[in-house]
Amino acid sequence: MKYSEAIQPLIDLLEVEGYEEMYPINDINQDPEVNMTKVYTLHNLDFNLVQATNQFLNQDVKQTLEIKYLHNNENDIKRDNADLFQSILDKIKALTTIVNIESATFEGNANEYYSVGTIGICFDLGTDCTGTIQSLQILTPTQGNYFVNDSVNITWLKQNIITTNLYYSYNGGAWTSIISTNLLTYAYTVTQQGSYKFKVAYTDNVYTVSQDVFVEGLRTITTTVPETATEGDTININWLSANIDGLVDIYITNTRIAQNINVNLGIYAYQIPFDTFVGNRTIKVKSVTYGTEGTDTIVISAIVRTLTLTSPATATQGETKSISWTSSNITGNVLIKLGATLLGTFAYNSSPQDVIIPSDFVVGNTTISIESVNYPLVADNNVIEIGSPEWRILTTLENAPNLNDIQIVDNTIFIGGDGTNGRFVKLENDEVIIDSEPLPYPGFAFVYFISKDIGFIGCSNGGSFLKTINGGQTWLSRPFMGGSPNSMFFRNVNLGLNVGYYASCQQITNDGNTLYPEGGNAHNKLPVGSGNRVKMVTDTIAYCAGSAGIAKTIDFGLNWSVDYMQESNGRNDISIIDENNIFVAEASGKYSIKNNATWSTGNLPNASGSNMHGVHFINTSTGWIVGDNGNIFYTEDGGNTWVSQKILNFITSIKKVFMINKQLGYAICESGIILKYS
Repeated sequence: MKYSEAIQPLIDLLEVEGYEEMYPINDINQDPEVNMTKVYTLHNLDFNLVQATNQFLNQDVKQTLEIKYLHNNENDIKRDNADLFQSILDKIKALTTIVNIESATFEGNANEYYSVGTIGICFDLGTDCTGTIQSLQILTPTQGNYFVNDSVNITWLKQNIITTNLYYSYNGGAWTSIISTNLLTYAYTVTQQGSYKFKVAYTDNVYTVSQDVFVEGLRTITTTVPETATEGDTININWLSANIDGLVDIYITNTRIAQNINVNLGIYAYQIPFDTFVGNRTIKVKSVTYGTEGTDTIVISAIVRTLTLTSPATATQGETKSISWTSSNITGNVLIKLGATLLGTFAYNSSPQDVIIPSDFVVGNTTISIESVNYPLVADNNVIEIGSPEWRILTTLENAPNLNDIQIVDNTIFIGGDGTNGRFVKLENDEVIIDSEPLPYPGFAFVYFISKDIGFIGCSNGGSFLKTINGGQTWLSRPFMGGSPNSMFFRNVNLGLNVGYYASCQQITNDGNTLYPEGGNAHNKLPVGSGNRVKMVTDTIAYCAGSAGIAKTIDFGLNWSVDYMQESNGRNDISIIDENNIFVAEASGKYSIKNNATWSTGNLPNASGSNMHGVHFINTSTGWIVGDNGNIFYTEDGGNTWVSQKILNFITSIKKVFMINKQLGYAICESGIILKYS
């Protein structure tokens, strides 16, 4: 029996039941690889009868009858259709040409628009027909155009089949095997221009074939970059594309440097980072959609970075030293180290910088180095000899005058001394730049500078008093102080005091033009005898070291009271940190200290026969006292203990000391000698 004869009773039955033909039945004598379908509809039901192909006409064939609701989700209609389905199923089973119905199911779903029932039908074509229904249906590709090296996505459905075999035919040729797979999809890369067709098969009798797809020319990307470049350069990455649309990603070797760039731009500017891609590198432009890529090569050179240190050959513990350096092609900060000790972190372009040698750094040769924070391998170092600070003779002035007073402002040294007309000396960078006798009378001079430019000089003989506004190059006359002044101190140009012999004290105001009281009226103001040194703490509070004790004023020198008095040969100098920390150098190797409200007096070691002339403290703990016989004493515990820093075989009387910090200071002596501590 032919297939057409076997299926005719089923067709007749459906027509008798009132089903209408929705689509024409395909001619069973047409192309043997064309599936034929006849669809009938009745009461909102579809019967899709998937017919066999011609190659199966003389074989036992299993077919599937699918029954569906059409656009109706009312429960009573579903119920009626279910009854209808069962009625027709019974009639189909009675057909003599159908020898086996393997499954008959009806599934309803209240939330959907359809329910599906399936009948497995075996037609009697002369042999037994039993077993499970097996079917395949290819879904993609449908007709379409592709390009060489594109990926064609092949998808299919299968029923009661595990493994399928996938084939392709090129330009109508023979079927060529691609793969055996349990999956329902496969991506196949087409490699030639022409037409392709794909087949998914289970057996020679169970298979499904796609429509033709057509493959055109290549999709291409051609990339061009410079042959060479250096780190930090900005290069143009250029490309030309054919048959490519969408976006591209850009890579150096396997590192993506840009993504989702419009392929039509054709150019991308890229700055090469430092320390990342040095060497021969491949630059790739790759299509995001198609995977097509174009490459070119570039040689990337490392940039030359330098860092060169300039540093002194020697330094002293606690000393401040200037360090300079030059650099190229570095950024960020640099580290300056002494041995392993960090001296400072500075911007790479901030040379020169001052650094402080630690006061406890080990004496001897070590390295001073500089290194880049961003590029640790870029560094330089020098050898430096570290010594401990000590006193030495800096210079001796001509004619060996006795030097009496010293003040340092902004690293400029001002000195007053004996001379025919008083001696004024100025040093910068340890060099004497002014050595003059500006006063109208002989005698020892004392100085006080408010800034590097503005200062005053006075003379004990006759009370000569001058002012400079250019650092001592020229001097302006001021009224005579009268009497024999020994010391002056200024809070500013309009507020100062002087003290001297005959227990005298005067206010200095009005830019030094007004002294009050005048002349002899300034005598007998101090209750501690002649005033040797005065220091102001505030605009109204001051202390005076006198021949018989320490006096204090709280009204800008108009009235004085004794703050401390003890039998002694005189208090010669006073150093004040604040009202609670006052230090005094005295005769006969003695010193006095005010700590909070309490005064005390002590003896310096092995100095009982030496008058102490000068004292200077830089904080409440650290200070120096100097005096006769070259004596220099140092304390770093507020005067509880003293250590001698005397220069070997130096016995000249030292008059005053002025310290800049713990490692740098100056002292002046008789015979025109200037000492330096460093």
